[in-house]
Amino acid sequence: MLPMSFGNRCAFFLTEKLCKPLHETRIFIGELFRLDPLVVGSAALSRVRFVEGSVAYGAMLSAFAIGAVAGTLVDGAVLLAEA
Repeated sequence: MLPMSFGNRCAFFLTEKLCKPLHETRIFIGELFRLDPLVVGSAALSRVRFVEGSVAYGAMLSAFAIGAVAGTLVDGAVLLAEA
């Protein structure tokens, strides 16, 4: 079975009564708990705990980005393997 196209998925979400509130709730929670505390906390941590300061902060943000990209690639590989 082929996955639905983007247009079909959008039409499904717009017509399905349960999907739209769930999607709006997910977006609200996602915006409420974005990475802001993580980014601000790591900046404060790097300033206080590490001698390198901004270099350590850049390394931490790079590690977060590499983890996000790696997770996306693994997720895509799993979805392709299932199809």
